[in-house]
Amino acid sequence: MKQLEESRIYYLISTFLTKGLTKEEESELKVLLQESSNKEYFQQLYSIDLIARNTKRYRDLDPVFEGIIARINEDSETDVEPKTRRIKHNFTWRSIAASVIFIIAFGIGMYYLGEKNINDTIMADNNANTIQVPLGSQSTISLPDGSIVTLNSGSTIRYSNSFGKKDRELQLEGEAFFEVFRNEEKPFIVYAKKSAIEVLGTTFNVKAYGDEDFLETTLVEGSVSVTPDINDISRKKIVLSPNQAILIDLKNNGLQISLRQNINTLLYTSWKDPRWIIQGEQMESLARKLERRYSVSIKVDDELRKYKFSGTLVDETLQQTLDIMKSIAPITYTLNKKTVFISVDSKRRSAFEQSITKNEK
Repeated sequence: MKQLEESRIYYLISTFLTKGLTKEEESELKVLLQESSNKEYFQQLYSIDLIARNTKRYRDLDPVFEGIIARINEDSETDVEPKTRRIKHNFTWRSIAASVIFIIAFGIGMYYLGEKNINDTIMADNNANTIQVPLGSQSTISLPDGSIVTLNSGSTIRYSNSFGKKDRELQLEGEAFFEVFRNEEKPFIVYAKKSAIEVLGTTFNVKAYGDEDFLETTLVEGSVSVTPDINDISRKKIVLSPNQAILIDLKNNGLQISLRQNINTLLYTSWKDPRWIIQGEQMESLARKLERRYSVSIKVDDELRKYKFSGTLVDETLQQTLDIMKSIAPITYTLNKKTVFISVDSKRRSAFEQSITKNEK
């Protein structure tokens, strides 16, 4: 995956600049730097890093660092062929500088790729390595091992300082889309609710919000194994294939498992894309998604909770989304600051329900 390759190169270079690479990672970086595009990118980050090295703390370069820098400079002087950039690095000079200085100053092996609401911030605790995304926003980050995670609104992940070195384990509350960098020696494990999802390198989605009594895992590419209850060793792991999803229902302290096959994964993952696809979504669950997406509270009349909606939303605002829903169903709404009240439009309800009855026959 192209984005995974970019994030891995960025991680290796930025960690190298802070002298945090393992011997294996040093060897990997040396191989990558044989490509002129990666070499050019290294020089950009190194040039910015020199600014931060004005303090005595960063003037004493170790022999490994000096050796790689010397080789890069030497190769650059003798490289007369035109440089081609096979890998496109979508970073401005300002964003590169901010990322490098952030890593040098705080030693966190994570960089920020993007956020839908730039006024909202990701909170990262240096000790607990907690990344929290507020309601009303979505954020994409790169983990220390080069894996990419897109977090939905109201979601949190936590991982230890040994992540990427000793292990690749994290805890999730909320929803996240993972693009995992392959490492057969260190399985990537996501703990959510009672379950554990284990992969080597793959693309998948996990939904496990604290206010919902189920866990849902959807596989897009690769393979994952799901341990439904890590406290019950009698339960076998369930291995998913692409285009499969598993739903673990935890209602009433129970554990019911259902497997869905040959699914359209976009119905489970498009929340992170500009085009959000909705199909057969009941008002009750759709309202919860809208609450997180737009950071509002939604009150729905009981008789509307079973209404179902289908469609595609393309970066619509909250009011535009509500207007679309209003145009296809007999509802009306009022918006009072951060609270939405959705009620039945009695004048249109009868005709709407009659049309549904005809379609079902």
